[in-house]
Amino acid sequence: MFVFTDIEGSTRLLRTLGDSYAGVLERHRALLREAWLEYGGHEVDCFGDSFFIAFWSVADAVAACTAAQRALAAEPWPAGADVRVRMGVHAGLASPLGSRYVAVAVHQAARIADVAHGGQVVLSQQAVDDLGAAGPIPLGSFRIRNFDRPVRLFELPHPGRFPAVRALPADGHNLAVPATALIDRNREVAELETALAENRLVTVLGTGGVGKTRLATEVSIRLAAGLGDGAWLADCAPLEEPAMLPGLVAAALGIPGGPTVGSRDVAAALRTRQLLLVLDSCERHVAAVSDLVVTVLAECPQVRILCTSREPLHLPEESLRRLHPLSTAQGAGSGAARLFVERARAVRPGFRPEGAVATVVAALCRRLDGLPLALEIAAARMTVLEPDEILAGLDRQSRMLRTSDRTRPPRHRGLETLLDWSVRMLSAAEAAAFRRLALLAAGFDLDTAVAAVAADDVDRDLVPELVWSLVDKSLLLADPAAGGTRYRSMETVRAYAGELLAEHGETLACAARLARHYVDRFGGVHTGRPWVHAVSAELDNLRAVVWAATGGTEDVQERAQQVAATIARHHDAVQSFHAGIGEVGRLAAALPARTSARVGLLSLLGLLYVRSGDLAAAETEAREAAELRAETGAPDWDEVGVEKVLGEVAIRRGEAGRSVAIAETALRGRLTARGRARMSNLLGLALATEGADEQAERAFQDELRAASELDDELLLVQAHGNLAEMALRLGTPVVAARHQRACLELAAALGQTGMVAFSLLATARLAADADGDWETAIRLTAKAEQLLSESGMTPYDADVRLAEDVLVAARTRLGPAGYATQLVAGRSLTIEAAIAAAAEQLLRDTRVPAGTRN
Repeated sequence: MFVFTDIEGSTRLLRTLGDSYAGVLERHRALLREAWLEYGGHEVDCFGDSFFIAFWSVADAVAACTAAQRALAAEPWPAGADVRVRMGVHAGLASPLGSRYVAVAVHQAARIADVAHGGQVVLSQQAVDDLGAAGPIPLGSFRIRNFDRPVRLFELPHPGRFPAVRALPADGHNLAVPATALIDRNREVAELETALAENRLVTVLGTGGVGKTRLATEVSIRLAAGLGDGAWLADCAPLEEPAMLPGLVAAALGIPGGPTVGSRDVAAALRTRQLLLVLDSCERHVAAVSDLVVTVLAECPQVRILCTSREPLHLPEESLRRLHPLSTAQGAGSGAARLFVERARAVRPGFRPEGAVATVVAALCRRLDGLPLALEIAAARMTVLEPDEILAGLDRQSRMLRTSDRTRPPRHRGLETLLDWSVRMLSAAEAAAFRRLALLAAGFDLDTAVAAVAADDVDRDLVPELVWSLVDKSLLLADPAAGGTRYRSMETVRAYAGELLAEHGETLACAARLARHYVDRFGGVHTGRPWVHAVSAELDNLRAVVWAATGGTEDVQERAQQVAATIARHHDAVQSFHAGIGEVGRLAAALPARTSARVGLLSLLGLLYVRSGDLAAAETEAREAAELRAETGAPDWDEVGVEKVLGEVAIRRGEAGRSVAIAETALRGRLTARGRARMSNLLGLALATEGADEQAERAFQDELRAASELDDELLLVQAHGNLAEMALRLGTPVVAARHQRACLELAAALGQTGMVAFSLLATARLAADADGDWETAIRLTAKAEQLLSESGMTPYDADVRLAEDVLVAARTRLGPAGYATQLVAGRSLTIEAAIAAAAEQLLRDTRVPAGTRN
């Protein structure tokens, strides 16, 4: 049994820690060796930051890896040292050669470790087979170097959630393989395949529930094997903010960058790839989808796009294929009847409708207009009902009186009727779960389901079974994923269930439970990428909960205000300021309860206004927050939010002295580490504006110490950027480059476009002042200005002047023609290329001996 390990990001860690890295490396080795020794591991090799260990059994190997990861997580590493070790476990035969082993299995074990992430333990199928015990979580089947065939991978349980392993899925797609056959769609499949062969953009149109996604999935899986880079689906249905569409597509394609990725970034990543991009349920965001599609088609010649939608994108390149319900014309032999019978046999084996029963089935299919979704839900009722009982139940529905509304498509009227009848067939607990889960607008896990459903009438331990039962009854969908299955409602089903929730008068109570759940999960302190990524996945759910809580009691509103504050902090973290102002402003207006949580919410709204340059609005929000704080007190998660906003407004208005006074007064009080970091940041900004650079540097060093104490990446990125600026002013470019590298890496990892732009500006000055590299200086400055404009972030006047100084000097050095050429080149850079260029420049600057330029 073989285990390979290595430190993720060891080169970056070395650059960050410098001489301190050697001690960290040795401590890491000591911790791992203790674990290997405890479980009988034999150290075959130790090279650099990697181990190769042999064990007698997989159980020993798993126990050792678990112990090692716990020891690494518990170790108090020095500031800046995030030691995350990836581990791979594989079982195979090997022959000893002296103190070493020679075998393909050894190379295979190393490749298993290569696909893991820091902190993750990945096991091969062979290792899990030898383990012979439950526990490892299946991740899927992947193609991995040195394995002749695709290998199934597993991971050991972990409190966090890792991204997908760094390997190509064996099937070359991310589509869920349907468990059932596609009925009566052979002609549509052939037509769609032909359309995709002849056109680069094809849109499948049809009403909700007609089977657009099912058809697209069938065709995409068939085509995936013949495409060099497979077929990849992005589901647009849960998306609330159209601006977040590129980030959604990037996540489906495995493109790094987080939620602030733009259409050009997606296109840049796909420029040389040959694949089919499937955009499902585009009707909610037609304009945003169209913009993305136009960009990808223009820049990615080998990418084809398949959309499903209820309306066209209205693009010249678009080839439309309209999908109709299944035919009911041939009675019991129709496509609709065949689908119903096929699905009914899944729950009642041997079901063969004949005579009168076949006539009833044909009538039932006509009653449901041949809509596949409706037919499948009806067939699921065959566990307890006969076809005539299902049909009679539909006919008795009082809701049928509402279907005379001709503004609704007939098939939607049939689906609504079916859903009403289907819910009546649920147990009381199942019905409660069905309607309460409607408050969740996107995918959710079982913990969130428990929060939504569990109440006096439904025990929390029963909720997982209720969720699984609703999946079996086709009222919920299950989306398996590495890290845990997530569940979601179809949009039409969720809308129907939401009406039931309101009719039962449960909306506020459900919203209150979910708000409490999300406050416990996301409220208060946040520490960087894990928080940002987790909130990104839940944003649409958070929004739905907040809006459902409006009009509630003060206690309910207070929790909703805390959830709204999480949304506001997320906008600030990913630097989506304009969108954030609109959304958070609406939420604050809808939640007027006078609570300490509202103080924090208004302060965060004011901060978003500051970032966008609207100082009057920022001050208005801060003044209201200050007035309310005098009445309610400050929330413990935002003790100095008012001071932060008022201080930054003062700086931007040329009143830095007032900002210094605000910060110094706050710092004389008893603050948390977060409060100290924020006020040290404010003090440093104000002092720097006044030209007191040495004092400002000391304030920013205090900011860095407090941020490091919290290990908060969102605070650290600012602290490193500020210290880089001070080092530039104080004539220590090597120190500036070191801090700027840390700032740039964190900003890129967090997807902070605005902070990346500031880092590019500072790097441009280094390139010009230290190296005389005016071409690089112009390109980075041009790209930075473009990114700042796109992010909606308004820089300080001093930053604007410094950027202008670089461009003016560069124009003088290079002349108008050379200057214009580099300006165009900089604006055409992708954000990834700009970051890479800046990182290369900063690496050169930090390699210069300190004595030569400090």
